[in-house]
Amino acid sequence: MVEHWESPVESFINCYKTERLTLKGVLFLIETLPEETTNGRLIMIPELHSKVNIKLKNEYAKAVDFLFSLRKSSTDFANTGNILRCWHNWRRFDTFSSNGEICRLFLEDCLTIIKHPNMRGHGLDDEIYEVAINCMIDVLQECAYLSSRDTAGGINSYEDYDDVQYSKRRYADLQHIQKACFEACIGDLLQHLSASFASSDVFLYSNLSRVYANLLDSLHFSLSDSNDAQLLKLIHAIIHFIELPYCLIYAQSGIENVINPFDPSYNRAAAREAVFDRTSSSEFDEESASIAQKAVFVLCDILSRHNTAVESIKSICNEILDIFLLISITPPIQPLVEYELYIRDSLEIFHELARIIPGGTMYEHIHAHTIGHAKFQSSPIFLESALRILGPIIEKIDIKRNIHLLDSIHTIVNILEGHCSLPCIRFLGDIRRVFLLDGTEILLERVLRVLHRSLQSSSEDDRYEAVQSISSLCYYIKLEKLQNRETVLHMLVGCMEIMRDNESLLSILLEGIALASCDLATDDIQHVIAKVSMPWIEAIEGNTLSTPQVRILVDRMTSLVRNLSNRPGIAIISGRILPLLLELLKRHHEDADSVECICRCIKHCARCMNMQFAGHIPLLVATISQVAGQKMFGTYLYLVEWLHGIFYTTPKGSKVFNGHTVTPENLESISTLYHLLTRSTLEILKLSQMADVEDMIEDFYGLQAQFILHTKFAYEETELADQIVSISATCMAIRKPQCVFSFWESLLKRGKEVKTLENIALKYLGAAAASAFRILASGCPKSTEHYIEDFTISIVDRFGRDCLPFLEQALDQLPPAIISDSKKKNSLLESLLGSRTKSTVHHIHKLSSQLAMRNRF
Repeated sequence: MVEHWESPVESFINCYKTERLTLKGVLFLIETLPEETTNGRLIMIPELHSKVNIKLKNEYAKAVDFLFSLRKSSTDFANTGNILRCWHNWRRFDTFSSNGEICRLFLEDCLTIIKHPNMRGHGLDDEIYEVAINCMIDVLQECAYLSSRDTAGGINSYEDYDDVQYSKRRYADLQHIQKACFEACIGDLLQHLSASFASSDVFLYSNLSRVYANLLDSLHFSLSDSNDAQLLKLIHAIIHFIELPYCLIYAQSGIENVINPFDPSYNRAAAREAVFDRTSSSEFDEESASIAQKAVFVLCDILSRHNTAVESIKSICNEILDIFLLISITPPIQPLVEYELYIRDSLEIFHELARIIPGGTMYEHIHAHTIGHAKFQSSPIFLESALRILGPIIEKIDIKRNIHLLDSIHTIVNILEGHCSLPCIRFLGDIRRVFLLDGTEILLERVLRVLHRSLQSSSEDDRYEAVQSISSLCYYIKLEKLQNRETVLHMLVGCMEIMRDNESLLSILLEGIALASCDLATDDIQHVIAKVSMPWIEAIEGNTLSTPQVRILVDRMTSLVRNLSNRPGIAIISGRILPLLLELLKRHHEDADSVECICRCIKHCARCMNMQFAGHIPLLVATISQVAGQKMFGTYLYLVEWLHGIFYTTPKGSKVFNGHTVTPENLESISTLYHLLTRSTLEILKLSQMADVEDMIEDFYGLQAQFILHTKFAYEETELADQIVSISATCMAIRKPQCVFSFWESLLKRGKEVKTLENIALKYLGAAAASAFRILASGCPKSTEHYIEDFTISIVDRFGRDCLPFLEQALDQLPPAIISDSKKKNSLLESLLGSRTKSTVHHIHKLSSQLAMRNRF
């Protein structure tokens, strides 16, 4: 171990000096030492881990001195790069107190390499160049951190920056490199960015964009009308990275001199004219899109810190708008998927633009240069380009303050009646907020007509986007306010008919219809549901459908009803749909999928019927009791849980729902059903392998966790409660054990009030704790670790030091590699019993995971 090795670095250096190691070998060993001893794969207790870190900090000075001696004799980029790569692995141990000059020299070497990308292939390889980039980014991120703490009004204690004066000196040392990097970014590097355009050097652009983004983030500036021109030059360079992926498409198409964004003579209007008539281009480079994302993120941060009164900010926003005028012009490439994603990701900056530039002004500017442009009117492709920007702008603006834009939107919809493409379809969904305004009924009809036609497209993507757009519209249209309600409803039902063979898209449309109808009067909403669902009800009542066909129709009814919560008095639900569902439960009680979809629909009918559903509880309970007695499914457990949750989970067990008292007979019915389902499930669990009934275990203990807290059902029969608790420890080993641990937390919580439950809990708590830590020792998933943390905290909170025997039983499940002697066991016990319960469980899990990984190999 490193802690017992007097000086690993010195040993490596001596081996090199006595020629037992080559230069390449000694650099490799020094480079990997900090990585291999702190990568988390070694099983070490925190105290030992701390000792290793201290040891490595002491070794840092020796490593740096040796690397510096090599650097003095280095004559080429390759050797210097290998030295820098080695130093980069040690840099987190840097203190700058004794090695400041050496570190600055290394950082200057990094900057020298970064400033000479043209030497790649001439003694400088891409890996070394990237190492230099990473070193520089580390420095810039440290500058950002230190300066943000300083500007926040003082530096608080944190890690190695606990001394305020030392931290300020450190920042002052780094500012020299930060300034040199700034000068390079607005000078030499811009020339390299321009020169690399013709060769489409995405590697260089990707790495330098990281430098530009981190440099800008480290400056913490505030723009004003008298801003430094150099700072604006840096910001404009970042802006060019947004359009770079688009421009690279045309880098080999004969217009590279016009479309190069880093060329000093670059003119965006000229570039736009140049791409209008292009019929050939390169493929869209997916990697280049990440360059634009970084630039968008940085610019969003800049814009968010400034208000609308700063002229330079307005100028930046206008330049970004002009970029979208260029990049929205559809390039001659196929497929367009990656390009569309690039546009959509770049449009994330619009929420900041809309804050600074009035929405109406932004829309009119884009409209004038797109729809108002002669070439856009003459070509469907250019029309689509315009819609890519106009739609997101309409989404962002306050339409009620820009009613004058309605005429323009009417004009666009007129044009779209002869088109059917993805950008057109998405645009019609983007304008959904327009229908919050009065007097838009005719516009809505025309929009639905275009979307109706799009649903008949042969393209699956077109149909999907059309359904999504219709669904978006339904969130904003309210049928009760429309004078042409019947016409709109007829059109929506027509759309549904077209999608009758695509259940997933049909479900989306049905939910949309329900949302649009939810505020209608009871008689009107009854009419909507009847118009949509009567064919399904009559088909099911005919009893000629197969089981899969029945499931499809029941799922459709669920999609329609689930958005109609708290709407009692709808006769078709209480008089036709609910009785039909109970009958279906009897017919298809052998099929698990059918039982699940029927119970789901019953639940949503109950939410819709509100208090009116209470009258149907006896029949529902009788039906489930009958079918569950023939074949038990976990779905019934879930059903009785939400049934109780809907009507009875009020303070002090009061049987009140929305101000109405529920009869004791209903409560007794639920109690009877609970006991029946609990006994049936326990019998199944006793006779089954846990892996075969995991879903049932989840439903069962999910039900018990709720009922223990909120009812007396769960402990009225002591013998039954004892069986529920006794089997729970073995159920913890399922893949998703949250429900079982939640059950135990509920049990311990309720045990404070009910002595019977506490006695049962104490009887099996040792076995449960042992089972939990046995799972922990296996290197379980992170989520399971969190459940065990909460479970252990519940035990300690409830019993204090009296839980010592249970925790000892739990720790006995850990392997000797983690607890090798009684001293370590006692140390862990005290940590669990003290204030560090959570962190101790986490540490045990970390060690167990490391051990499990090592054993796999």
